Amino acid sequence: MLGKLGIPGNTTNIVAELILDTKHNPPNIEDIDTQVLLDADLAILDTTPKKYQQYARAIRQEYSWVAQKDYICGRQQILEQFCQRQQIYLTPLMLEECEDSARINIKMELESLQNCT
Repeated sequence: MLGKLGIPGNTTNIVAELILDTKHNPPNIEDIDTQVLLDADLAILDTTPKKYQQYARAIRQEYSWVAQKDYICGRQQILEQFCQRQQIYLTPLMLEECEDSARINIKMELESLQNCT
């Protein structure tokens, strides 16, 4: 689609790489554009507990086709991977402003998932 819009091929390639970087493998990325995009993608983790619960319910609804037990297992693995990271956010601003709240929300969701098993 970007090509049809007249966006140069090198820019299209950069956009494609940025999108692929959102797969959330623990990144050791020095590119600031990728850091900003990844932090923006994870910004929802830093929100009020009420909004985070709404987000968690929306994720469950998105995967409603997955059996409850399988969903809980998979979601726990994803959340635990975030907890195991030395830092969730890559940019200094997001790390300083959002890291603690995001970790609290993730731990809260992990606790609620344990209550479901």
